[in-house]
Formats: sequence, C-alpha cells, structure tokens
Amino acid sequence: MLVTRRGGKLELITQPDHAAVAGALAARWGNRAFSTPAAREALLCAAVHHDDGWLELDTRPAYNATARRPAHFTEVPLTESVGPYGRGVESVYARDPLAGALCSMHWSGFSTSRWGAGGANPAQDPLALEVVASQEARWMPALREAWGNRGRRSEFDAQTWHAYEVLQAVDLISLGLGLIDTDAPAPADGGETVPVAATLRTLDQEPGPRTVASVPLAAGGDVVTLTLIPRGPARVELNPYPLAGTEAAIEIPLRRLADRAYESPEEAAAAYHEAMPETRQVTVVPPGH
Repeated sequence: MLVTRRGGKLELITQPDHAAVAGALAARWGNRAFSTPAAREALLCAAVHHDDGWLELDTRPAYNATARRPAHFTEVPLTESVGPYGRGVESVYARDPLAGALCSMHWSGFSTSRWGAGGANPAQDPLALEVVASQEARWMPALREAWGNRGRRSEFDAQTWHAYEVLQAVDLISLGLGLIDTDAPAPADGGETVPVAATLRTLDQEPGPRTVASVPLAAGGDVVTLTLIPRGPARVELNPYPLAGTEAAIEIPLRRLADRAYESPEEAAAAYHEAMPETRQVTVVPPGH
C-alpha cells in the first residue's frame, strides 16, 4: 500500500493499482528516442502483475502498530512480505515464464541496487540475500526456456535486460505519480529535484520535481535520467518523454481515510474498506505541452 498525507487525509493506493499504472505506461513505451523492448508482451505482463503478491497484504491492509494506521509499503518488514510476494511472482511465471523472470529480477533487484540501475548500496540482510539467490536460481532456467536456442543468446539476454530496465523505469514513474501531489505545480524556481527512490519512505511529500535515473534508450545502449515535473492541476511533464503520442491519460485508483490514530488492525481495516473508492486523473505530457 502506498500511503501519503494530503489535504488532512491519508491517501491510500494499493500496490496492484500502482502496478496497473506501470502497465499503462509500459503499453505506451517507445518513440523515436526510446526503443520499444523486443520482449514487449512479457514486459506488459510483468508490469501489470509484478506486485500481485501485495494483494494479500493490501486487502487487509497491513498495519503499522507504532504509527497506528495502515502501513506504507516500505514499513512492512521483509519477514512479513516475503511469502506473499513470492507467491505473486510464482503466479506470474504461470502466466508467462519470461514475464515471471522479469518479476524475479525486479524482486531481487530491491537488494542489488536494481542490478546496478538504482544507485543504492546492496542489501546485507540474510533474508534479502536469500531472496536474491533463490530468484536468480528461479529465473535462469526460465530464460533458457524462453530463448529456446533461437538466435544469439547474447542478443536475447540484452533484450531481456532492456525489458527489465524499462520495468524499473515504469515502476518508479508510477510510484512518483502515486506519491507526489500532482495538483500542486512545482515552485517557480523549480524546487529541489530529488530521485523518486529517495522519497519512497516518506508520507509527507515535498513539492517539486522527481527524477528516475538509468532509463535505457535501447537494448545495450545509453541511459538517461527522466524528470517528473508537476505542472498542476493533474498534469505532470516528463522530460525527456519516452512514450508514444503527445500525452498519456492515467487513472490512479485510491481511497482516503481520516488522518488519525487507529487503535487496532481491525479498526484500520474497517475504515479502509468503508472508504469510497475514488480515481485521480493525471495527464503525463512531454516538455512544452
């Protein structure tokens, strides 16, 4: 669950709904500057379903006993999420082995600086390292099967890593769209530009641009940094622009709860399930639109 404070309320977006936004971005990915991944169908499946394992936790939803409210996804310990998330990844393998491999790479990437694209230090937690080892062992035979001895394996692997890096990009863009206040334009001076990844743990999002680094232009090619700039209302500029068309209309499902203490998981869950589902409309545009 993505949890932010906005307008005196707690705004909650489920991880599967965030993944649906990532899928919508992946479906539009590609133009003259940004190549569409060769493994497009697997990418689309992985983008839409990469967080299916969170459904078990978000349906409750998970509870932060210290803060006495629904838990933000970064507050859920790995010991609690590893089982559901692993089952979600396995369900993607059942849909498409290559998409499952991309999800294994995504999950293990949390602990490996997104396999070099994230810029953070690799995790040292034994359980996190166990996830990395188990998922590497899981995806290797799946990739061998998906390759099927057709063409050069090196080319296939480059295309797979391209799809993985685009998955990271749409994941972080979607997280940015879900967390920032898209109705509040960036300050006139531009404001401080910070990576989306650096804002993931806070419920109180500062206004201003966000960046997504290491976004690939093509398989095995150069990478660029994208900047998300809120232009308000409900309009976000993406520079450079990696999508097809002149703009992309995005729908983000959410629920709003009173920003107060909830004395038990049951009370928080009841408030969440009683809240009316809403939809935030956001339009992603290239520079100058």
